[in-house]
Amino acid sequence: MEQSLVLALNSLGPTRVDGVIAFVSDWGAYLYPLVLLVCLAVTRTRKSGATLRGGWLAFFVALLVSDTILKPIVRRPRPTAIHALVSHLHVLGKAPPAGNFSFPSGAATACAAGATWIWLRFGPRWGALAAMFAVFVSVSRVYAGLHWPSDVLFGGVLGVGVAVGVARFERWLDAQRA
Repeated sequence: MEQSLVLALNSLGPTRVDGVIAFVSDWGAYLYPLVLLVCLAVTRTRKSGATLRGGWLAFFVALLVSDTILKPIVRRPRPTAIHALVSHLHVLGKAPPAGNFSFPSGAATACAAGATWIWLRFGPRWGALAAMFAVFVSVSRVYAGLHWPSDVLFGGVLGVGVAVGVARFERWLDAQRA
C-alpha cells in the first residue's frame, strides 16, 4: 500500500515546481531555527531569548530522537534503496546512500516540533502557518521519493510529542524556580 502511495505522489513529476519542491525537501526543515534566530536578533530580550531557546531545544531534540536514536534501531530502507521501486521513481536531487535509513523522517519530525512550538508559544495564527509549512515539507519528502508516507506521519507525531514534552519540562523548571 505504501509503495503505491509513494509511486502515486511521485508520479506527479516532473513538474515546473520540482526545483522549489526539491529545495523545500532538502532545506525546509532548517527554516524553523532560522526564524527563531531572526526573532531573537530582532527582540533581544531575556524573555524572548528563553522562549526561543525552548524552540531550538524542541527542534534539535526532535532531530536527535529521530535521526540518532530511532533510525538506527528501526533501520527501514528508503524507497530509493528498493531495487524494484527505483526504476519507477522520479527522485528529486541526489538519492541518499542505501545505509541512510528512512524511519522516521527527520525533516518531518523537526518541522512538526518547530510548528508545534510556534503554536504553543505564539498562538494558532502563527502556529497554523507553521503547521501548513511542516505538512508541505513532509509531503515534499514523499514526492521527492525519499520517504514512505508512514515515515513522515510518524515523524510528525513524534515532533509534536517532543515539542509538547519540552514545553512541559520548561513549565516544570519554571515552577521549581518559583
